Amino acid sequence: TVSGAGGLDTGAETGDTWYYIWVITNNSGASTNGLLSTSSTAPTMPSGFTRKRRVGAVRNNAAGDFLQFAQEGNKCNYLNGFGGNRIVTTGTSTTFAIANATAPSSNFIPPTSRRGVLTLQMSINHTDTTTIFTARIRKTGSSGTNGQYINAIQPHVAGLTARNFVFGDVETDASQQVDYQLSAAPGNSGGVNIDVLGYYDRI
Repeated sequence: TVSGAGGLDTGAETGDTWYYIWVITNNSGASTNGLLSTSSTAPTMPSGFTRKRRVGAVRNNAAGDFLQFAQEGNKCNYLNGFGGNRIVTTGTSTTFAIANATAPSSNFIPPTSRRGVLTLQMSINHTDTTTIFTARIRKTGSSGTNGQYINAIQPHVAGLTARNFVFGDVETDASQQVDYQLSAAPGNSGGVNIDVLGYYDRI
């Protein structure tokens, strides 16, 4: 609610918005404070403050509450656990598809980031025992076998649900998006879930 030093640099808070966290000071360093801004490069500086350094980014939800996070260096981890930041629910695409089926991935990875911490959960119920399922996530726009992947491989028993879980860091495109692919469609039910656990910010 504060305007200027110790609060938002200008305007009023907007829901579902990324805010960048700045440390600000005067020329002598005798007066320091924090500042939030929707700008990642040029916040509106309060009177008397001349120096700035961006140290992070945080997003609020529609109610204006910040998503809980812990940051160490340039790595930010969400604290709401698995399923809280889901971008694909029961995905079954056998060709590479953008992994934002239920929510834009940019909601959970700020525009200043190009690498997310993602989980891939596979839950498959199939009709035979000969099919071995592979799921993968890669940077959107990668071609062939290029790009960084995280993979999950899952054999199974016919008629029973088999599950696998992996997590890792995946490079994103300029829109903070990744692709996912399942090697074969489940014969009975299931698919892949993808969650964003965190991200690496460019600060």
